Amino acid sequence: AWIREISNTRSLRTPFLSNYDAIITTITNRLPETKVYMIDFFPVNNWEDFGEEKEEHQSLFHTRNNQNLQNAGKRIRQLALTHGCAFINLNDGLTDQSDNLKKELTFDGMHMVTAGYEIVLHNMMPYLQD
Repeated sequence: AWIREISNTRSLRTPFLSNYDAIITTITNRLPETKVYMIDFFPVNNWEDFGEEKEEHQSLFHTRNNQNLQNAGKRIRQLALTHGCAFINLNDGLTDQSDNLKKELTFDGMHMVTAGYEIVLHNMMPYLQD
């Protein structure tokens, strides 16, 4: 759901971060003993051809790109630090040599297939066992 928010770079600066901040504030205030993990955004692949029309591709990836996702991740990391939450990156093994989501892990460049989520689960296991 958050990836829709960063489709609009203006919303990344205001409602996106303030909403995220409000959610984390509510959780940490109401459940102070809860350990909150905030995760980095998953990468996308806007370079490969997944069969969509050119206009659809441009519409999907105009702002939904790895640079914007990384910038958003930096802001989320700062929120995690501010609230004393853990910020984790579960993306190890998801990217190719150019830091794009591996083509075989997605059907459209944005949404992962089961194999992608299996990698994420593997990366998440140490935190689940904590």
